[in-house]
Formats: sequence, C-alpha cells, structure tokens
Amino acid sequence: MGLFGEAYSCLEEGIKSNPNSEGLVDEFRKAKKMLDRIVHIEELLKKQDYRSAKDLLSVFPETSSNNRLLLAAANADAGLGLTQTALDNCLTVLRSDPDNSDALLVEGIVTYLIGDFSEAIGILDESLDIDPNNDTTKELLHKRAIEQFTIAIDDCMPVLKKAPLYSILHAERDEAFFSFETIL
Repeated sequence: MGLFGEAYSCLEEGIKSNPNSEGLVDEFRKAKKMLDRIVHIEELLKKQDYRSAKDLLSVFPETSSNNRLLLAAANADAGLGLTQTALDNCLTVLRSDPDNSDALLVEGIVTYLIGDFSEAIGILDESLDIDPNNDTTKELLHKRAIEQFTIAIDDCMPVLKKAPLYSILHAERDEAFFSFETIL
C-alpha cells in the first residue's frame, strides 16, 4: 500500500493512544473511507468490471500520489483499452517505487496490448525477478510463449508437416505449454 498504508497505520495507532482527538478521528474516518473504496475498486477489477472501477476512481483527484490507487486506475484503463493512461499511471508508480512488481505487470500487459511483444516480455520478466511467486506474471509469460509459437507455426504454413522446422516449432510450443502446466 505504500505511504498511504503507513499513514493509515499511524492514524490507527494514534487513535488508540489518543481516542479523544477529534482531528485524528476525522482524518482516520477519511482514510478508512478511502481504503474501503480502494478495496471495493480492487474487487471490481478482479471481477473484470473495468467500467465500474473506472467510474468509482473518478471521485479521486487525478493528481493522487497513492500508488495503490494509481495501480487500480492503470488496471481499469488497461481493461478498457486506454493504454496510454494506463501506461502513464504505471510509470508514475514506478518512479516512486521502482521495484513495484504489480506496476511492472500492468506495464507489461499494456506494452503487449500496444504490440511491442519483445519489450512486454522483458518487462514481465523484470516483474517476475522482483516477485518470483507472482502466479499472474508466470501465467502471462507462458501463455504469451505458447501464443507466439502458435503464430510462428501458422506463419510457416505451407511448410510440409514432415519438415524439421514444423516439428521443432511444435516441440517448443508443447514444451512451453507443459512448463506452464507444471508451474500452476
């Protein structure tokens, strides 16, 4: 959650030690409302309801520096095909937190949507280097590998089915598929 999470925790601790402070209680109430809205937006994104998530995000100022909020906006924009704004939000997050694997994941997806496949694979690899346990990134990398081998096979038609190239491409695609199944 970045700095917002730390600030929220400080407010929570402050209320425990000073429950009569009206200013502290008011600030905590505002932070709690914001956190609840962010959690709701993230739930909508998991359900792939990008339009509703984007609508809820519209109440937040566009100049927000909350990385979690910016990442949610990037996810919603990517899901709606708004690649430039999604990429801008990812890059804003990465400027303040260069090791944010989730921002790299969304950047990789957006870069793939734009059509820069080799760059997207590099970004997704970087995300996986930071968080090797991110199943979403692993799944995307393997699906993309399988897709690329399938495209290569289709592009090679009318190569004879007995030609070595045809067999090699199928073997590579199968290997990518089976390594993907093993990871999951």
